[in-house]
Amino acid sequence: MKIPLCQVVKTLLLKTSADEFLLALCPGDRQVDLKLLAHLLNEKKIDLANRDEVHKVTGYFIGGVSPLGTRREPPVLMDSVILQEEEISISAGRWGSQILISPQELRNILGSRLTVADISRAKAMSSLFL
Repeated sequence: MKIPLCQVVKTLLLKTSADEFLLALCPGDRQVDLKLLAHLLNEKKIDLANRDEVHKVTGYFIGGVSPLGTRREPPVLMDSVILQEEEISISAGRWGSQILISPQELRNILGSRLTVADISRAKAMSSLFL
């Protein structure tokens, strides 16, 4: 099954300068704009969490991080362009395993943990398929 890259949603664990964690959901054809995100959250700096932090906070390994079923429940930021899709693919918690779900259903499941905002920018080759 070929899924357009814009429908494959990456889940990234980010860390603020105050050592607080959050998950960012971003389409595969875009990248999280860390400077914009830091500005939106009134933080000095936001970085990707390191490998050990990803496993400690989420219970998942890099490449298989899901916004669902995480060990802790950090806040989640979803890029607003995700809501334009009828169906998206998110990690099922294991590398190579995906869940197909509507963005609205994911929004409902995440509930009050979720904030929707413009947090990404386009990157080249947006017409790739996975």
